Amino acid sequence: MASLPKRVRWSEEETNMLESTVSEFIQSKVKWSEVADRMGNKFTPEQCRNKWNVRNGLNSRRPWSKTDRDLLRHVCGGYPVPTDIPWSVICQHFVGRTANQCKREWDRVSALTYKKPRWKTEVLTALRVKGPHFCFNHFRDRSLDSYLKKYKAVCND
Repeated sequence: MASLPKRVRWSEEETNMLESTVSEFIQSKVKWSEVADRMGNKFTPEQCRNKWNVRNGLNSRRPWSKTDRDLLRHVCGGYPVPTDIPWSVICQHFVGRTANQCKREWDRVSALTYKKPRWKTEVLTALRVKGPHFCFNHFRDRSLDSYLKKYKAVCND
């Protein structure tokens, strides 16, 4: 599917259509790809989910407080990369925060808190041979995004 342009504003009609479409899923888990299809593919599934979250107060745009960051560190266990807990579970500790918001804030906070060591030769070799997902699951000392970015850099050398 071709990438859609980023949309900033939803019309009132589109918002009402989203409300009625999502209300059909009340008895089951919302399938955002199906919602996007029913909306005529004007929006991506993520855009629909984000709009729904904002509309229902689940997506707070307020800045993260020190208390929120401390709780995030506590919930994530103080590790540079929380590997055993899904972000959807972590976000349940926060009122008005989505899994994506928690992950992005963790990435920002951990980048400031944890100084990453230099890339070891064995990790770079594994990255070239086995790829970023293997390294993320095997070494567990960096985020998957870090491995993906380094993999792109290493492959372009």
